Amino acid sequence: MATRIAQRRERLYVDGEWLESENALSVSDLAEGGTFAQVAAAGPTEARDALAAAHEIKPELRETTVVERANWCETIAEGLREREEELAEVIVREAGKPIASARGEVGQAAERF
Repeated sequence: MATRIAQRRERLYVDGEWLESENALSVSDLAEGGTFAQVAAAGPTEARDALAAAHEIKPELRETTVVERANWCETIAEGLREREEELAEVIVREAGKPIASARGEVGQAAERF
């Protein structure tokens, strides 16, 4: 694999903002051993805030057209395809899968969007 993913700490994304969290979960590196990332773990407050933000935007989203929603899905799919190697390497490390299988998983995710 050409690209190495540095150990990193991921934050929470709630209501359009990246937030730090006191709690984190370690992501094991099944391909090479050890830990390759820490991901923020939402507590009750962060979960309530995320649900409140989702509930608040619901009426606005209800008014969007099918075409707008389809465009959002295509944008997400394009992003997945653009980051295929990075995402595949994360899957290799997290799940211990062969790189070809991980690339296929990313491709399938993009296709489904």
